[in-house]
Amino acid sequence: MATNKFQSKTLRALMACVFLASCGGGGDSGSEAPAPAPAPANYNVELYTGKTAVDYKKCDLVGDTLQTAGYFNLSKIAVYKDSIELLESFENCSDKDYYFFEIRTIKESTVGENYYGLDAVIPIKLPPTAKYPSGFYKISDNDYFVVGSAAARSNRNFELDEAAVAELNLKQGLYSGWDYFAHGFYRYGKNTPSGRILAAGASAPPVVVDGQGNGAQFYAPHDLEADAQGLLYTVDNGMVRTITRDYTVKTVPNAEVWVGGAVKALDADRAGMIHVLGRQPDGGYVWSRLMAGKRPEGITTYGFKLRASDGPANLQTIETFTVVGDSLLVARRNYEATTSELFRVWPGGLVEELTGTGRIAWPSTGGSAATGAATTPFPQVQHLKYGVDGHLYIVLPQGVLRVKDFK
Repeated sequence: MATNKFQSKTLRALMACVFLASCGGGGDSGSEAPAPAPAPANYNVELYTGKTAVDYKKCDLVGDTLQTAGYFNLSKIAVYKDSIELLESFENCSDKDYYFFEIRTIKESTVGENYYGLDAVIPIKLPPTAKYPSGFYKISDNDYFVVGSAAARSNRNFELDEAAVAELNLKQGLYSGWDYFAHGFYRYGKNTPSGRILAAGASAPPVVVDGQGNGAQFYAPHDLEADAQGLLYTVDNGMVRTITRDYTVKTVPNAEVWVGGAVKALDADRAGMIHVLGRQPDGGYVWSRLMAGKRPEGITTYGFKLRASDGPANLQTIETFTVVGDSLLVARRNYEATTSELFRVWPGGLVEELTGTGRIAWPSTGGSAATGAATTPFPQVQHLKYGVDGHLYIVLPQGVLRVKDFK
C-alpha cells in the first residue's frame, strides 16, 4: 500500500475512532498505529450485465449473453479464474411463485442457467428446500452448498417476517409448512437438483441450536464463506456460525470477535482468512478476522464509524462488504430502502466516502459505459466482491456493475 498520507480534511473528519478502545471495544487493537492510506481516487463503473433499474413486475429471462440477460432477484456473486457465478431467486417477484432458484454461470460473454429446487408440479412429498437462498459455496461444477430461508428476506436485513412465519405455522401439505421450507444448510447439484438438507431439521420454526446434521437449527442464515482449512462460515441471527465437514454446526460467541451488537456480514480474502463485520451498540462497526473458527493471534481488530454522527438509532446499516488488499469496501443501505452508499475503510478505522462525492461515475442511463458522476442515489447493493481477476463487482437486484482493475 502506498505511504503518502491523506491531505483531505473531509476524509479526516470522517474518522470516528482509530482504535477499538475509543469505540467502546477492547482487546488487542490498541497496539498498532493507523496505517496511512493512498490518496483518494475516482472510479469508473460499467454495467457488466443486466440493468441498474429494478422492476419486480417484470421478472423475465430475455437472453443468454452479458448484454441481453435478464435477472429475477440476485443476491450473491462468486468470482473464479474461469467463470463468474450468480445466485438468483424469485424473491419479491410479483408474478412468480416458484419454489426453485438459479445459479447463473458466466463464461466469457455467455450466461448459463442452472435450476435448483422444484416447483409444485410433482404430486409427491418432496424434501425441504431453500426458498430464498442467501449464500452459496461452489464445491465443483454444478455442485454447491447453499444456505437459505423462507420467512426472512434480504431486503428486510434477514429479519423474520411475522406474516410469513404465521403462514408457515398454519400450512400443512406437500409444498408448504416448515417441513418443506426449512431454514438451513443444503447441498444442490447435478444429481440432487431438488436439494438435500445437511444441517437443520424440518418441522420446526427458525431457532438457533448447535449440533450435528439435523440436530442443528438455523434462524435465518446468510453469507457462506470457507477459510483456507475448508471450514464453512455463515451469519445467523447476528452471530457467526461454523459448519464442519461432518455438518456439525457451532456458534462463535460475539465476544470472541469483539462484536457487542450483531454480526452483519462475512467475506473471505484470497489467503482464506475470514473477515467479520459487526455493528456495535453505539452505531459504529468492528472489523475482525477468524481462522479455524478462532481469532488468530497477532491480528488487529479495528473499530470505526462511517460518519461521526452515526448512532444506535440510525436505520442505515452495512449489509455487505468485500476485502480489497488491506482495506474494506462496504455498502450500507436504509432498512428496506432501494438505495445504498459506498465507503472504503482502511486499517486504523480511516473512512473514505465514495458515493455522493463525485468519486464514482456509473451508467445511470443503463448503458455499457460510465456516463458521468453518480449525482443521483446509488442503487441498492445486494453484494460486493473483489474478484481474483482484480475487478470489483457490485451486485444489484437485477444487474451487476463492475469497476475494472480496482485499486
